[in-house]
Amino acid sequence: EASIAMYLVNDEEGMLTLVPEEETGIFRSSDMYVVIYTCKNGSLHVVYTWEGEDVLLTTRTLAGLRVQTLDVDLGIKGAMHQIYVVQGGEPPLMVSMFSARQIPFVVARGIPKSGFMREKSTERPKLGVEDREAGRFHLFQVHGHNPHTTRVVEQSRASVAHLTFYPRDCYIILHKPEEHEDET
Repeated sequence: EASIAMYLVNDEEGMLTLVPEEETGIFRSSDMYVVIYTCKNGSLHVVYTWEGEDVLLTTRTLAGLRVQTLDVDLGIKGAMHQIYVVQGGEPPLMVSMFSARQIPFVVARGIPKSGFMREKSTERPKLGVEDREAGRFHLFQVHGHNPHTTRVVEQSRASVAHLTFYPRDCYIILHKPEEHEDET
């Protein structure tokens, strides 16, 4: 039986912090995570180090150090394969291991654990709860061609600043690419 463990690289405490089960699959662009996929009765471990696009250099450095000592820190036995992933470059296998367990793969903008860019708060609000109460909105783009590799990524609201949105409503904006848009 395979399992997933997701850890936040906590640069304040200098360690990995286990992400609560209800937040597993939610990645924040200002953080780094270590996701350990264990299979073959615990004899094989695939370690994904995920880097958000807004992560600090100190967090990157700490992640590298923590991954090097994972076997000792977490008591991992067996073969361990390490894969470094940057936001937007998630391999299909990484995304599908979440969807196979009915866990959505969501990339949200900002709100780091450290409270950087926030009023020294170490509290991680549930995605959207505070914003919904304040009448603000989040814009997500869905990427993928099948249910096993689909991921949801929060986008900048600047791209839809010209539109009016109402609180408590849900909007779906379809984008049809131009014929030659993907060609370089």
